[in-house]
Order: sequence, then C-alpha cells, then structure tokens
Amino acid sequence: MKCAIGWVNQRAWQYGVDPDRIAVLGRSAGAHLSLLAAYTAGDTRLSPSCEVDDTRVRAVVDLYGPTDLVRMLDRPAAYPLFDGPAHLGHLVGGAPRAASDRLTLASPTMHVGRRTPPTLLVHGGRDQFIHPERANVLAHRLAAHGIPFRTVQLPYAHHAFDAVWNGWRAQVVRPILLDFLRTHTE
Repeated sequence: MKCAIGWVNQRAWQYGVDPDRIAVLGRSAGAHLSLLAAYTAGDTRLSPSCEVDDTRVRAVVDLYGPTDLVRMLDRPAAYPLFDGPAHLGHLVGGAPRAASDRLTLASPTMHVGRRTPPTLLVHGGRDQFIHPERANVLAHRLAAHGIPFRTVQLPYAHHAFDAVWNGWRAQVVRPILLDFLRTHTE
C-alpha cells in the first residue's frame, strides 16, 4: 500500500496528480491496509517494502475494515464461517495470542496521533464479519486526538454492502464519500 502511494507521489507530475490531495480508500481487509498505511506514514516499524520517499495521504476512507486486531482476537465475529483467530494468525505469521505485539502494531487504532489524516468510517449495522463496534473504537480514538472524522453506520447493511454500486446502500454512501473527499482534499 505504501509503495503504491509513494509511486503515485513520485510520478504525480507525469499524470497530473496533485500529491497534496491524495486520499486512500479500502474495503474490508483493504480498508485495514489503507488505514494502516495512512496512519503510519514515516513510521520505521512499518516502512514501505520498496524505495519510496513520501507515503503521506491527505485523507482515508474505511469501508467496514478491521481497526483493532487485539479486540478482534478477544471478540471474533459471530459468523460461523469466519474464524477470527485463525485469520489473525495468518496475518501475523503464528499463534495470534503469542504475537500480541504484532497484532498491536498491525492495529490502526494504535497509531492514531496528531499526524493522523481525516478519516471516514462507513460500516454496515449487520456486518457479519467485522462487527460495527470496530468502527466505534476507532472513532473514539480519533475524537480523543482531535482528528477530523465522520462515522456512518447503515442499520441493515451487511459486509460488502457496496458491491452493488447502484444498490440503495451504495447510493446512500456515495454523496457522503464525495462530500468527505471534497472537504478534506481541497
């Protein structure tokens, strides 16, 4: 993720991109990566895997992503096909309880600070994989640090509710997303 951001920054002039107006957006696991990349720009513990200079972004959008992996380990989703601890073990390369320091490092909530970019959190109220509480945990951290953010919870939406871009849920989110990006990237 940071390599992609850095690549765009390095070639911004070539493609007519304003490097000071870059925002990232991700869905589910991609949202986790987007948040982590946006919140840890310049953090040597999570440096890019390629040679790039600047990985800062102006704003980040989280569509139903995991935000606090330690809490996820203790309170996995209730959906029977999703084994939270097993998935977390794959992410951290071992038994997740033995790798709690890596879970903490990989949790966007643990990187909120004065340089955190404005964040839009969008979550379905009936998400069967990532409990909506995860967005609230991050929202509380952002508020505590005075970071501009907005939380949108769609009461009856499930995980990946926006897969049908013309569906009513995506139609509700679209103007909110555009307003957020206009507000925080102009």
